Formats: sequence, structure tokens, C-alpha cells
Amino acid sequence: MKKSIALAAASLMIILSSGCTDTNKPVENDNKTQVQSQAEETTAEAIEETSEETTEETSKETSEETSEDESKDDEKEISNVKYELGKYKDKGISVKYPVISEETIKDKKIRNRANSIIEEDAVVFIDKYELKSDDNTDTDIAPVSVMEFDDILSVVYEGDCYTGDSTEPIRIRFTSNIDMNRGTRCSLTDFYDTEKISEILADTDDFEILCDDKKLAKEMKRYIQSYSANRLDDFIFSSDFYTENKKTVYPSVFSSYEKEGYLDITFIFDDPELELGNYGIFRIKTDDIDDTKNKK
Repeated sequence: MKKSIALAAASLMIILSSGCTDTNKPVENDNKTQVQSQAEETTAEAIEETSEETTEETSKETSEETSEDESKDDEKEISNVKYELGKYKDKGISVKYPVISEETIKDKKIRNRANSIIEEDAVVFIDKYELKSDDNTDTDIAPVSVMEFDDILSVVYEGDCYTGDSTEPIRIRFTSNIDMNRGTRCSLTDFYDTEKISEILADTDDFEILCDDKKLAKEMKRYIQSYSANRLDDFIFSSDFYTENKKTVYPSVFSSYEKEGYLDITFIFDDPELELGNYGIFRIKTDDIDDTKNKK
């Protein structure tokens, strides 16, 4: 059994073209007014026809561009990962998650298995934070990173949600990691010795805290290093989603791979009295832990 703890326009340019009329041909004075009137009518008709044709062509081009842009919104490529966006919607709760394409995972069975896990992981937070399907709530969660390194597919979600009777939203972050060779859920312990990671976080400065607020980052570091390496390992060992009694468990620590050569550890801070926000992200160079790597 794993251990757990509460820590967390298109610019549209219409080019209107018109022709020129040859006015050098001499005409009789008596017919001058009539010729000018006919010329003006002909020019007006030509401009109107040209304008209609241009508008139709522009409308068609804009429609095609819009359709192409909408397609790009639903199918994005980050690194070498190709996917479309799936959507879960229940009144005020909206969740988007990646649906991995055949280009990313060619084997249909493995791909379907991976996509099923990704879809399941994307909504586990609803039970974790006891969210209710209420039209008055406004919960919007979406992937902010979908990266693949060394056959590990790492999907990172972020978004705002309301919990319980709270009047202010909280920012949440969680990760779903998939073994692309098997289409199964994987965790940090499948690839690294968590004791080494715990030692780095507890006893060294060989990591980066991804936080723009330097004062807050300092407090996060102080808080994490108030624990011993052994105690931190208790938390980190239980990182990432796992199944217990046929139910997916939402952990207090997540791992993710968002930048080549780095491992990100996200601690969930559920205690508001800590005043650390809902989570903290700690980035470690994988070179510092590669000697303990034990990939299956």
C-alpha cells in the first residue's frame, strides 16, 4: 500500500480593385454628358461586381482559415507528441485532456489503454476536492504540457476550481504519466530511486523552485527542508496516481517531465495555514539522479 500525505483576426484585408477607363478618345460635345453618365454607370457596376467577388473570395478564404485554425486548436503538437483535445463537461465543471493520436502510439490496443487512463486521471480531482456539478461554479482545467521523454508521456494539468463553500478559487496542478510502450500508468518509483531525490531536496541546494515570488520560493524551500530526507521519501515514494481497492488515488506529490534533462516534483500543500499556495514545483537535473535510474 502506498503512503499519502496532504502537502501542492485573423487580420482580414479586403483589397478592392477597380479598372481604369480610356478617356483619350474624342467625343461629340452634344453627347459628352450622355457618355459620361454611361461611363459612370458602367464603372459603378464594375466596382459593385468586383466588390461582391472580392467579398465572396475573402469570406471563403476566411472560412477556410478559421476552419484550419479550429482544427489546430483541437490537434496540437508539442515536442513529438500528437494529440487532439477530449472534453469533460458537467455544468460548471469543464476539463480538457489529450487524446493521443495514432502517430504518437501506433499500436491500437496500447493507444486505447493509454487514452483510457489519461481520461480517467483527468477527472480524479473532482472527488479529491469534493466538487459539485453546480451551474454557479466555474472550474476550468486543461493540459499545460504534454511531453514525451524516454518513452514516458507526461501530461500536466493546471486550472482553477472552487472547493466546498469557498468563495475564492484555488489553483490546482496534477500530472498523469504513461508508459508509452505498454499504455499503462507509471510513477516516479518505476524509474528513479526516490531516496536520492529526497536527499537532494532535504540536504542540498541542487534544485530550482519554479516560483516567480522569491520570498514565497524561500518559504517553500524552508518548509520542505524542515523534513528529514527519510520523511520526504515517505511522501515522494507515494507520488503519482495509483490504484488502491480498484479506485484511483489522488496523491500529495506528482512527478512530471516538462523539459528535457529535468524532473519536476510537485508537492500539494493542502493546509491553507501554511500560506504557501496550493502547490510548489521543485525541478531537479536528471543527471544528478541518473546513477540511480532503474528503468524497466
